[in-house]
Amino acid sequence: MFRLATCDFRGLRVLLVESDYHTARAVSSSISAGGAIIVGISASVEGALQIVGTIPVDVVFLHVRYASAPLPLARVFEPFGAQVAFRSGFDDWFDADEEMLDDVRLRQTD
Repeated sequence: MFRLATCDFRGLRVLLVESDYHTARAVSSSISAGGAIIVGISASVEGALQIVGTIPVDVVFLHVRYASAPLPLARVFEPFGAQVAFRSGFDDWFDADEEMLDDVRLRQTD
């Protein structure tokens, strides 16, 4: 169902926003396999905002369902120095519209 990370996340402090417990565990394991430091998991954007206000975060991983939220979420986390990456648990058939996604620049591994 989930694939291990194909990006080099070494040293990045990551906050994962995911409301499903099992998905959060699987995604955090995948991101950790890429070398990230999971600094927190929040079930909501509101909870994530509380976390980034108290500890340093480099990247906030949000489910793609938040990409169409009324607030431009990438901008909401900007004052905290955190970039936003949208992710999904959808199979390969899902083709996200690039305009709805903000992408974080990561080092691609071979």
